[in-house]
Amino acid sequence: MVAMFKNKTVIDPIQTLTDEFVALHKEVKAFETKAKRYEQLKKQLAEYASELSDDEVKLSGQFGYAVFSKPAMTRSIPDNQKALQILGVDLFVACSKRSIAVPLNDEAS
Repeated sequence: MVAMFKNKTVIDPIQTLTDEFVALHKEVKAFETKAKRYEQLKKQLAEYASELSDDEVKLSGQFGYAVFSKPAMTRSIPDNQKALQILGVDLFVACSKRSIAVPLNDEAS
C-alpha cells in the first residue's frame, strides 16, 4: 500500500515485502527450469557415457568436462540369517556393511 503524507509518498513495509517475494518467486521459477534442464542433460550424457564404457568416462566440452561412472551395485538382504548360512561367516562379513552406533555417556567425563 502506498500512502501520501504531506506530498511525500510513503511505501508500506508490506508492499516492500511483497515486491521482494515476487522478485524471489521469479528467481525460484527460473532456477526450477534450469534444474530440470540440468537433470535432462545429466541423464542424456550418462546414457551416452554408459554406451562408451563400463569404466569412468570423461566427456569434454568447450568450457569444461564432466565425468560419469556407473553407480555401484548394492543390494539389501531381507533375511540376514539365511544369507549367513548360504555365504558362510567370512564371506558374509566381507560383503556386509554395518553401522554401529555407540551412545556417548556424558556423565563419564
